[in-house]
Amino acid sequence: MRTLQSTQNILVHNVVTDNNDIDFGFEQFSAASLYWCLCPNANLYIGQKLPDINLLFNRNLQLVVGTDSLASNTQLSLISEINSIRSHFPNIPDADILQWVTINGAKALQIDAQLGSFEPGKTPGLTLISESWNETVRIM
Repeated sequence: MRTLQSTQNILVHNVVTDNNDIDFGFEQFSAASLYWCLCPNANLYIGQKLPDINLLFNRNLQLVVGTDSLASNTQLSLISEINSIRSHFPNIPDADILQWVTINGAKALQIDAQLGSFEPGKTPGLTLISESWNETVRIM
């Protein structure tokens, strides 16, 4: 088996990804270098279909969340992306989704030494999210 170790690989959209695709990805690349990016609002905007997030979650993949672009989305809001995931996949724990939009995203972009978590030496931004996930206030 050939694996590439030196780069991060961010696989975007994943609307038709199945177990065979996941296995193929692991045959081609190291598991540590693979990040699976979810852009649910763009998926709904473009093709009215979502990835099988339950499959990706149950396979314990390194998931991240993106907003794609205004060419394929009505807004660039991670809160809106989170709400889409929560409404279509209510079984996914909020703590996991928060990890996808924070530390996993920072790791995928290789900026986790500076961002993505609250640790000494890092400069994370902080946003207060209401319990309903519908209101946000940027603090930092």
